[in-house]
Amino acid sequence: MKNNDNIHITIQNGEQIVKLKLPPKVKLLERSLNILNKSSYSEEEGKYQEEYEDYRYPSRISKELRKNKNFRNEFNKATAEFDDWYFQQCKITNLVEIFSENQKLSIKQNLNKKEWSKLFASAFSKIIKKNVEFLFVHISSDISNDEKAKILDDVSQSFFDLPIKKYYTLRKNKSTVVEIFFFGSDVERYTYDED
Repeated sequence: MKNNDNIHITIQNGEQIVKLKLPPKVKLLERSLNILNKSSYSEEEGKYQEEYEDYRYPSRISKELRKNKNFRNEFNKATAEFDDWYFQQCKITNLVEIFSENQKLSIKQNLNKKEWSKLFASAFSKIIKKNVEFLFVHISSDISNDEKAKILDDVSQSFFDLPIKKYYTLRKNKSTVVEIFFFGSDVERYTYDED
């Protein structure tokens, strides 16, 4: 039997798939299981800072975007120019892979494309697309820039020929946050009861 150590662990929506080519070195296996354990408990999603009291911005925006001085300047300009705006945020749990390569462990995060497709299908249900004149798109994740560009491409194809300001930031959590600001006039779709 060839002594080729190979460990490959994939985490998808809480489900863990472990592939081992035996016999793995004990140290390598212990380190990969330690990383796997940390990835299960590292989420601190949904915790928004209570002390954030600047009411010009949505209270739910990510801390990565909130700290971005360029975004704040551009947002203030856009709100002065356009009558209305609407904020949309969605979060996708990444696919996390842990694998061994030449006796070293590597961690890679990938976009969960299936989950993104589901969220994207309903992403624009609360807005009137024809009234949108300008977009901010923020993608915060540890996925590759190519996968971030794919998300941006999906959004831009839905709003062909509109100017889009993009922001990419690194997120240390095991998720991808997509935040979209729609600017225009009467952007939000309202539903009224007709009783």
